[in-house]
Amino acid sequence: MGRISKVLFAWTAMLSAIFLFITWPWSSGENGKTQEEHSRISMLEEEYVNSENLDSAIREMASKAKSDLESSTGRNGNYWAASEYLEAYDKKQHFLAAMYALYGAAQGVSEAQAYSGRIFLEGNGVGIDYMEAAYWFKKSSDQNNRLGQHLLGYLYLNGLGVAKDLNNANELFRKSCEAADSKSDPSCKSYEKLLRILRHL
Repeated sequence: MGRISKVLFAWTAMLSAIFLFITWPWSSGENGKTQEEHSRISMLEEEYVNSENLDSAIREMASKAKSDLESSTGRNGNYWAASEYLEAYDKKQHFLAAMYALYGAAQGVSEAQAYSGRIFLEGNGVGIDYMEAAYWFKKSSDQNNRLGQHLLGYLYLNGLGVAKDLNNANELFRKSCEAADSKSDPSCKSYEKLLRILRHL
């Protein structure tokens, strides 16, 4: 396949992904998807797995998700998107993980918003973007999601995508820790460590 053909193929795949994300019917079949939808997304994954434009596609989906959320036109229901993200994330299927996370994030699902932020924090299939990560962590944290609180606290602690603010970081770690099942949770350890630092300032 020549260079021009590869470029055209990549752009076609990217446009297909964006179109699918915007127009997806998200029916109420098993796990929220019909067999036809399973087939369509599997085919899209195969087309996209080696695409050089994966970064662009994920950013376009993020932009659309933010627009839907801010204009209150986000779709309702189908809270399974966050769990689907986790499965794709574990398999390092970055495109699928981003699609599911951002779909749920656009609906206002706090877990999906935290996962969307993690995509940009870790650079999974897309370039690291701390400001984009902070946006989604803030949306998640505002709904008292403990993962969103913890990761937003991490950004404030290190001044990544936001102005460095140890007090804000400490408060976010505290809230996340209070909702944790165990004091051995990373958020509790972060809270205790930062609290000791603040007491000596």
